[in-house]
Amino acid sequence: MKTLFISIFALFSICSYAQSNNDDWVYVGKTNAGVIWYVKDANISNSIYTDWDYDCWVKTVNPSPNPISFTIANLKLYCNPKKFKTISYVHYNDKGNVIEASGDLIRTPERAYPNSIIESVIKHVCPKPMD
Repeated sequence: MKTLFISIFALFSICSYAQSNNDDWVYVGKTNAGVIWYVKDANISNSIYTDWDYDCWVKTVNPSPNPISFTIANLKLYCNPKKFKTISYVHYNDKGNVIEASGDLIRTPERAYPNSIIESVIKHVCPKPMD
């Protein structure tokens, strides 16, 4: 229980820091529903012990009115084939207060649908293939 509390506290601390430094977020795109996606801190995996290529943070901003104003999530990205998995997320209301959080989500990587916003995130983060 103590470990869970420390993990959630660390996640909130990181997200609070990310929330206050909007200059670091890079615009990726906007969905048909009007949700705006940003990405930051894409780090390449330098370990033979991980199956993913990049670790990054994404921020989604919902159009008003919505009980969830924005979400910050940690993703693991796979460049080829284009896949992703969500590791953790935090939902915020319009006052910047946490309304829901989830950490340590261990899931099987999901394929990114063609022309989806998550495919745009992967294309933004992963290097372009050499011709």
